[in-house]
Amino acid sequence: MNRVFAVFNFLGIIVLCLLCAMQWQVNSQVNLRANSLEETRQQQQAKLEENQRTIKAYTSDLEDFRQRLSLSETQLKDLDDKLAHEIAERNQIAAERDDLKVALGKWMSAVADRDKTIAQARDLLQKLATERNDAVQKLNDLTDKYNTLAKQWNDQQAKR
Repeated sequence: MNRVFAVFNFLGIIVLCLLCAMQWQVNSQVNLRANSLEETRQQQQAKLEENQRTIKAYTSDLEDFRQRLSLSETQLKDLDDKLAHEIAERNQIAAERDDLKVALGKWMSAVADRDKTIAQARDLLQKLATERNDAVQKLNDLTDKYNTLAKQWNDQQAKR
């Protein structure tokens, strides 16, 4: 019985060794899997932290873009108001320009009429001056003839 017990004991040791080897193999696979999962967790944690930093940066950029957009919209509204004002001023100036063109046309017509009248007056003055000069020349000639005649008359009267 001792022998059966020794064989049984020997078989129990072999089974125990096999069980330990199997347990060691399972533990080693579980350990490898745990290490692999831990490495994956760390990579995912690093990726998650990187994503959070990126999200914070994007959030900051988004806020900056919102401020810029708000500023741009305000500037655009101001520029639209200025443009509307400038367009109204341009239209007013264009209307004034058109009025001035009409007034200039009338003025130029009046100047042309004035120049024509002045030219007519100049021509009339030249004609009258010529006629006056002719009349003065005739008067001078007549006076010379009269003086000559008067001198001849006086000379004849004195000779008599």
